[in-house]
Amino acid sequence: MAQQQQLKQQLHAQVIPVGGGDVILPNTSIAEIIPYMAPKKLTNAPSWFLGLLAWRGLQIPLISIEAATGGKAVNAAKTSRIAVINAINNDSKFHFFAFLTQGIPHLAKITRDALVSAPPGEKSQNVLANASLAGDRVMVPDIEKLGALIIKTGKF
Repeated sequence: MAQQQQLKQQLHAQVIPVGGGDVILPNTSIAEIIPYMAPKKLTNAPSWFLGLLAWRGLQIPLISIEAATGGKAVNAAKTSRIAVINAINNDSKFHFFAFLTQGIPHLAKITRDALVSAPPGEKSQNVLANASLAGDRVMVPDIEKLGALIIKTGKF
């Protein structure tokens, strides 16, 4: 019984390296991790909006998660990948977006006790939480707010 309770409290997540730390997201929010491909650049787009990607017959927005959460955009590197995310919004035309990673994500089983909240005042824009996982800083982005930010651009 105690083992079943512990299993229910585990979150199956991906730890995704980005500039300045890691992003942590539940597996269910990630549609796919794909190799880096250059996006189609758009004119007059915000600095965090890197362009559009062709993915599974769709054109999906690619963003810099660093810039969209208040930091500086990071350029693609040799180890970069793209995380395709299931969008959370009410727009039936917009189901996915993607962000640039700075390495290969890895799976993690996370318990409530393993995540330590960051001190108050460290929260950035479009971020649900900043935390520490095994001593490393991790960010939990607000997928809903990021989706709304993308929709406001009218670029997809």
